[in-house]
Amino acid sequence: MKNKLTILYAPNINGLGAKVWLNFKLSKLKEEFVLYINDQIKIDLNIKRKNLIKFKNLFSFNLFYIIFAYFFIKKKLNTNVNVMGDYPLPLVKKHNLYLNQANLIDPKFYNYSSKKILFRLKRVYFKFFVSNVKNIYVQSNFMKKYISRSYPEIKKKIKVEKIIMPKMTNFKKNNKNKKNFKILYPSNIYDYKNHKLIIDLVKTYKIDKLKFFFTCNKNDFKRFENSRNIFREKLYDHKKFNEIFRRYDAIIYPSLIESFGLPLLEAKNLNIPIFAAKLPYAKEILSKKGIYFDPMSSKSLYIALKKYFKF
Repeated sequence: MKNKLTILYAPNINGLGAKVWLNFKLSKLKEEFVLYINDQIKIDLNIKRKNLIKFKNLFSFNLFYIIFAYFFIKKKLNTNVNVMGDYPLPLVKKHNLYLNQANLIDPKFYNYSSKKILFRLKRVYFKFFVSNVKNIYVQSNFMKKYISRSYPEIKKKIKVEKIIMPKMTNFKKNNKNKKNFKILYPSNIYDYKNHKLIIDLVKTYKIDKLKFFFTCNKNDFKRFENSRNIFREKLYDHKKFNEIFRRYDAIIYPSLIESFGLPLLEAKNLNIPIFAAKLPYAKEILSKKGIYFDPMSSKSLYIALKKYFKF
């Protein structure tokens, strides 16, 4: 009887939502062997598995590395292979693809998908090799809809598997008569996260009652440190979100595109007020729980904040 091997190919593992989702998936896998590519994955995902196989990354480009690992392991262990990852593999037929990269959505279908050359090239690569994929798993109906519209040939292959989180005790609402309110933006520092909107807000409007906190390291925060009413919170730690979120009066999420939006689900489960971009990914998670604004308009955000905090 052949052993079953999962090759975890995760070039886009930097996103926290991707890490948590892959960990959620790995916890359900029963394969005897697991090979992971990114050196940080074991640490970040806290993978605990007796028969965990790890290769030192010898190549700068993981695509060459996974091809090498695939043939080496298959020959040595005589295994069947199931591949997890963001991009299709050129030499592995009928593998499963776990897709976290929202920028693979074609911009002609979704205006906020990145138009940079790098993502254009990745979309070409995706289209060229996606025929090798048996099933494509995404975290949201939003991703399923727009990926299907971008690549109609994969429509029947896409399946939605969401992260399931336990219900938390309700967040105790703060007194709206407080002198100051602390609002957290739990995200990485990428252009599509739309930090510019909050910077424009504090430059344009008098909102001394509100203080905004961005989760990032010291080097990334240098571009924001001279902005009025904007401060730094330590890097967002998913394992401590319950503790971190409760220190704030609300969460803000102006991101222009997401494959899922894990902090939104976490904040919703704590019943914390959430100011979110009026976009499909946020509406899918929050439904009527969100306080929505136009992510392209600082005035729209100002009106939403003023109405809620009554300043």
